[in-house]
Amino acid sequence: MSQTTTEVTKVSGLKPWVIAFAVIFPSIAFILNQIYQGLGTWWVWPALIPLPLIWMLIGLYILSRISKKLNIGAPAMALIFTVMYMTAGSMWAFEGLHYWTSVPLPTWNQGGPLEALYSDPYRSVAWSLEPTILAPHDAAAVNAFYLGSMEIDWGAWMPSITYWIAWSIVCFCGAYFWSYMIRKPLVEVEKLPFTGVAPSAYMLKYYYEEEDGKSRLFNLRGLLTRMFWVGFVFGMILGLPNAISALLPTPLPYYIHQVPINWLGFTSGVLPGSTFSGNLYVPEVFGAQFAPLDMLASAVLYWIVFSVIYNTLIVRAGIVPYTPGWDGSQYQSDYGPFKYAQFSWIGLSLGLSTWVVLHYRVHIGNIFRAAFGNKSVPQEEEGIPYRIVVLGALGCSVAWIALYLVGGAAAPLAIIFPFFYIFFMFGWTRMMGEVQEFMPSPQTYSGMMFDVGTGLRLWGGRPDPASWNTMLLWNANGSGQRMSSLAMHHHFK
Repeated sequence: MSQTTTEVTKVSGLKPWVIAFAVIFPSIAFILNQIYQGLGTWWVWPALIPLPLIWMLIGLYILSRISKKLNIGAPAMALIFTVMYMTAGSMWAFEGLHYWTSVPLPTWNQGGPLEALYSDPYRSVAWSLEPTILAPHDAAAVNAFYLGSMEIDWGAWMPSITYWIAWSIVCFCGAYFWSYMIRKPLVEVEKLPFTGVAPSAYMLKYYYEEEDGKSRLFNLRGLLTRMFWVGFVFGMILGLPNAISALLPTPLPYYIHQVPINWLGFTSGVLPGSTFSGNLYVPEVFGAQFAPLDMLASAVLYWIVFSVIYNTLIVRAGIVPYTPGWDGSQYQSDYGPFKYAQFSWIGLSLGLSTWVVLHYRVHIGNIFRAAFGNKSVPQEEEGIPYRIVVLGALGCSVAWIALYLVGGAAAPLAIIFPFFYIFFMFGWTRMMGEVQEFMPSPQTYSGMMFDVGTGLRLWGGRPDPASWNTMLLWNANGSGQRMSSLAMHHHFK
């Protein structure tokens, strides 16, 4: 009995015009969005481009009806989507918002050293300890940045601009190489849904699927399609106040897609200290349909155990202070014998990182074996040789260590930082396979990094100015990495 094998032909979307788009678009988006954000509530990070994916698909469909030559093939669209996703931020793929674009990138790294040179009480320490490669040591240039000026002293700025460009390249490109080592286990073995990109993935899938000779996304004969467009109109109405708010000098009291809920008036008497208030985040409710049920159940159970039962017990036992009206968030990390928020952000995230490394150590080890000449293990994945993956990962890590040293970081921690970053990003990436949002950031581990320096006798106890440059460079990873699609756990999607 013979078997027939169906060979899948891969079509490349890497056209010259797509390459040109990838080079030009991020710069245009950066400039236009930077201007746009200066017109209203900057911390909402509003953006003009890219538009939400659904609007682009509507425009593309209209053009394709005029002429099929104006349509974009699926392979090319996948690359274009990736470029726009990296530019727009992780929330863009989930619900079309630009909360974290590439625009805030300078505030993660150069922003720290620069702010320290301008603001009290850090100025005296910063001017005496920071090397000029981290931020311009020119009072006129620093003041012009904060107070405004019609002229830019490029001579003062170029050393730090060059340094942080190189820093960002090795940080994010290195993460691409390292993350590829866990691609197969998470995508092909565990088959994680990666909830945060699922809505866009399904829209693209249905756009390029044909039904009755039409794009399935626009074939209104189908019940599923009609339900989608009803939901689209509903979501657009909910999102309109958010769009308006982003342009106002003072934002609206709350965004309508975040419905405030406060049941404390009913629960505080019986369950003092318990958390029965917050926001019902409407897009997350619909996005949860892509998440695994056991993850959702675990989240609810975690809230019941800690935010309800634990909070109530420590309040009734008199272990912690309590004022009527407190919503229970005070006991997550401020009061009480067990700071469960810190346990979640630090303990669980690093525990998950440890699990990933140990659980997939054989696969990761085989990648390194292949890279260094062992022919008894697979040599490539998806057409990419493991040798390139390993050399890229190690090369970027060595370059990152060198940049830490040039920036003034203490030698032992300059070596530890890149590898610890990759370590916790492994855990974050595994976590991102099932959720869209969580709360750790690189600064979550700052206390740990400081204490490691103290243990290595690099400086004394907190605070110690001797740690200034080292900790400044660690915190250059920035809280923006929690949400930016440039970071490993989001770009992995």
